[in-house]
Amino acid sequence: MTFLNPLVLIGLAAAAIPILLHLFSLRRLEKIEFSTLTFLKELQKTKIRRLKLRQLLLLFLRTLLVILIVTAFSRPTLRTSFYGGENSRAKTTAVLILDNSYSMTSSDAQGQLLKQAKEAAVNVLSLMKDGDEVFVIRASETRSAGTSPSSTGIRDFSAARVEIRSTEPSYLHATLEDALRYAAKLLSTSKNLNKEVYIFSDFKVGSLWGGSRTAKRVSVFPDDTRFFLIPVGPAERQNLGIESLRIENALFGVGRPITIRTRIRNWGPQDQRNDVVSVFLNGTRIAQKAVDILSRESADVEFVVTPTSTGFVDGTVEIPDDDLDFDNRRSFAVYIPQQLKILLVGSPRDLHYLRVALSAQPVQGESSITLAEISPQRLSTNEIRDADVMVVANVRNLSSVQQIQIRNFVEAGGGLVYFPGSETDSSSFQATWTHALGVPPISFMGKSRNSLGAAGPNLEFDRIDFRHPIFQGMFAQEPSGKQSSPLRPGGEHPQIESPSIAFHVRYLTSVRSIPIITLSDDAPFLFEQRVKKGIVMMFSVSATTDWSNFPLKGLFVPLIHSSVAYAAQQNSILPVITVGDEADVNLKNQRLSKVVVQDPDKVDVTSDIVSSGGESALHFRGTSLPGIYSVKSGNTVLRQFVATLSPNESNTVRADAKQIDAMFRELDIPDKSVESIGRETNLQKVVIQSRVGLELWKYFIGAALLVAFLESFVARTAKRDLLVNTSSSTGLSSTLPQSRE
Repeated sequence: MTFLNPLVLIGLAAAAIPILLHLFSLRRLEKIEFSTLTFLKELQKTKIRRLKLRQLLLLFLRTLLVILIVTAFSRPTLRTSFYGGENSRAKTTAVLILDNSYSMTSSDAQGQLLKQAKEAAVNVLSLMKDGDEVFVIRASETRSAGTSPSSTGIRDFSAARVEIRSTEPSYLHATLEDALRYAAKLLSTSKNLNKEVYIFSDFKVGSLWGGSRTAKRVSVFPDDTRFFLIPVGPAERQNLGIESLRIENALFGVGRPITIRTRIRNWGPQDQRNDVVSVFLNGTRIAQKAVDILSRESADVEFVVTPTSTGFVDGTVEIPDDDLDFDNRRSFAVYIPQQLKILLVGSPRDLHYLRVALSAQPVQGESSITLAEISPQRLSTNEIRDADVMVVANVRNLSSVQQIQIRNFVEAGGGLVYFPGSETDSSSFQATWTHALGVPPISFMGKSRNSLGAAGPNLEFDRIDFRHPIFQGMFAQEPSGKQSSPLRPGGEHPQIESPSIAFHVRYLTSVRSIPIITLSDDAPFLFEQRVKKGIVMMFSVSATTDWSNFPLKGLFVPLIHSSVAYAAQQNSILPVITVGDEADVNLKNQRLSKVVVQDPDKVDVTSDIVSSGGESALHFRGTSLPGIYSVKSGNTVLRQFVATLSPNESNTVRADAKQIDAMFRELDIPDKSVESIGRETNLQKVVIQSRVGLELWKYFIGAALLVAFLESFVARTAKRDLLVNTSSSTGLSSTLPQSRE
């Protein structure tokens, strides 16, 4: 037996009241022997015994009456395998989960899958009766549903039909596990005996569950919750989808090539031959390639595109339509800067050659450069905020505030190019730059030495990775040859006149440090390191002629230009998020309180700007569509970002029974509670057979009324007998002989 209001059972303590009253009434009287009343004891013994039995019967009936009334209010329910008819059926709370992901927009012989799911959900409503309640939840809405349920049960089933039929497909990615956890929160608020969860889905692997697993399974559903799985659609569908798109590191400029690498996966049961993959820039097809992809396999396709103008360049990669076309197109966007703002930090002497190099006319494809120069002592937030790239030369110490500002600048996507100098020493470098940016510390600095530790000849370049983007377009002839090993000057590769290096620093590099040019003592001359979104380029010699003749070589000017442009690339690679995620867009020093965000359907949404510490940022959550979003002020586009589909949405392979069972086991749901409904299965019959429970409160109330009647009858009989006995005792007493005085 189950109690729907178990807290009421605390009232059973009231059953002790009749017992306590009975015990208190049994006062022990003092016995006084009276010889003339001796014969009355024998006369009344039988009647007194009968009175005591009636008193015990009354005590039992009154106690039972309290127990029955309290138990009735606790709503006892008898669990049974028999269906007791419509009038005796326990009330039901049903949660209808509709998978409205875009994979449900495909069709089979019965029509669109989402339409089939909605009709099946409407049919379930025919099983609901007065007193039942229904929750209608869409899978796409449960990802951000929060910790407390916001939905309320629907008792008007015509309104529930409207709610079901108004369901539309959504690009938001949510899993059935998310939906089930939300359903558990809804059911926890219900007091109805029968609790049922219906899932209408194509049950594709990509929407089954999330990637996280808990070490200990925790039951989230009330006991005896029943689950009904109603799959729609075919078990196999032919689907080719764009799984990912990546823009390779590059120097972004007009006429400079950009490499785009995209991965196409075949989720279908058949091999695909000669499928055409196309790339578009600003709506114009500029390239296409044919690709063969085996079933359940993927293939990488690489395109090289060349922007012809500055500003925002929008593009797409597309594949032909198939059974599911929602994942056949993926957008990308890059920003080709017209101007780079470079902040030089150091003394005028240390910055002289850098200033001359960066003031030179940029080569073909490079952005124009605006230079600002400041000493380390005067460096503040305003100067850092206005820059795209910082070039630091021979800066020994920075304040803790300056270190934090530089770290925030680089982590947010800014670039930094570092040169040591005469003021550099290992302890101050570690305290300042290693502490601020996490770059490798200095392990050695001084003149070059041979293997025995004695002073050796000046160092020169040893290995140069010509594959690195900073060499892109630097030479008249592109490097060729093997691409799988570090490349050296000479042979088929460009001849570079190496500088003569008498003094340098050696960094204690790690796997995060990517060497670009290595010296003859195997120390890096130039390497890059990522610091969150930003790039740091580290040189091992000063920017003056004190340590080497590097500033006097022909390589100096183009290498400085390329290093600065490469460090600034994060400004060109625009943010990419998943549909439904919040877009955090750094607007730098824009003095605005509101902007307009234009979604891929060209719908404008006004959004607030958050300003903190001189920085402006947009936090936008309305990313319900895949494509390119533009942040605008008036007619000016300030920034763009791209929202893409979750790659799991393309995984349209039907989950097998083991995978579905694993999802339910993760939620600690026993197999016996889950019923899969096939096309030929009678859903109504299965549900009726599963609904168990007969509420017994009516019977307890009837029993309480019967006990109350019996108690009243026994009480009246006992009172009448007591009066008769009292009268008889009085009469007998009057016939006794009186004592004489």
